[in-house]
Amino acid sequence: MTTTKKFIYLLLIAALASCQDLIVEDISEETVHILVPQDNVSTMSSTVTFAWEKIEDADSYQIQIVSPDFENAQTLCYDSVTTSNKITFSLNPGKFEWRVKALNDISETKYTNHKFVIDSTLDLSSEKILLYTPIDGATLGSDSITFRWNKLYNADNYKFTLVNTNNETLAEKLLTDSEYGVKLPSDGMYRWSVCASNANTSTQTFSATFTTDTKAPEASLLKTPTNKQTILSDTITFSWATSQDSGSEIFDSLIVAHDSALSDKVLAIKAIGSTYSDTLSAGTYYWTVISIDKAGNKCVNNSVYTFVKE
Repeated sequence: MTTTKKFIYLLLIAALASCQDLIVEDISEETVHILVPQDNVSTMSSTVTFAWEKIEDADSYQIQIVSPDFENAQTLCYDSVTTSNKITFSLNPGKFEWRVKALNDISETKYTNHKFVIDSTLDLSSEKILLYTPIDGATLGSDSITFRWNKLYNADNYKFTLVNTNNETLAEKLLTDSEYGVKLPSDGMYRWSVCASNANTSTQTFSATFTTDTKAPEASLLKTPTNKQTILSDTITFSWATSQDSGSEIFDSLIVAHDSALSDKVLAIKAIGSTYSDTLSAGTYYWTVISIDKAGNKCVNNSVYTFVKE
C-alpha cells in the first residue's frame, strides 16, 4: 500500500470511529417504568416524590401532572423537562394523574401514566418542607435574601429561623406566608430553617445552609509577558498572581485580543492555575486576567498589558 493510500485509509478509519461516537439510539420503542407513586395509590402526604427508572439512551424526561386526569383536565399542576429521574412536588388534596416520557435528540418514548389521590389530613407530622431558595450549598452575591418554601395544605403558620456560623439567631419569625426577606449584616455562612404547624401537629424542621459573598475579587497582578515586551520565541507563556481573599472561590479568565478594548479576542479561556502557554502569529496584542468569584462578583480596574510578537 502506498503512503498516500495508507494515509487516506487511516483518515477513513478515524472518520468512521468519529461517526460511531455521534450515533444516537432510537428509544421510541422503550417504556418508562414508574417507581412511585404507583397507579391508583392514595396518600395522606401533600409532598409527593415522583420517580421512574432511567432509560440508558435518554437525555431527559418530560413529566406532566394534571387534576383530576388527562381526559378531564381542569388544572395543569406541573409540566417540565428534567435530566433527573426524580422530582419532589407539593400539591393540595385532590385527584391527580401524572405521566412521564423519555427523550433524546432523535426520538422519544410514549408517555407512561399513573393516577393517584391525596387525601385531606390535619396531620402534618409526615409532611415535608421544600426549601426552594436559597438552595442548600448556594453561594450568593447579595446580602438581601428572599427565602422561599412550599405551602402546605392545612398548615396555619411557618416558623422561620436564621442563624450564623456561631449559632446566633439573626431572625426568628412566625409567618403565614411561604416567603420572607432578610438583609444580612455581613458576608459569611448562614443556616435557615422552616417548620410548619397547625393547632394539632407540626412538621419536622427542615434546614439548608448558604454563603454570601458581596465583595469583588482584587485585580490579578500580571507578570508575563510584561507591558510593552517584544517576544521572539514561538511559545508565549502568560503568568499572573491572583489574590485569594476571604470570600468565595475565585476563577480566572485569560483574555488576549488585538485591541486595547479587548473586543477583538484571540484567546478567551477559563484558566486552570495561574499560567497558560500558547503560540500566536506575529503582531501586537493586549492581554489581561479577569477574576470572578463563585458568587459572580467580577474584579474591576484590572490592568491591560500590551506586547509585540515578532
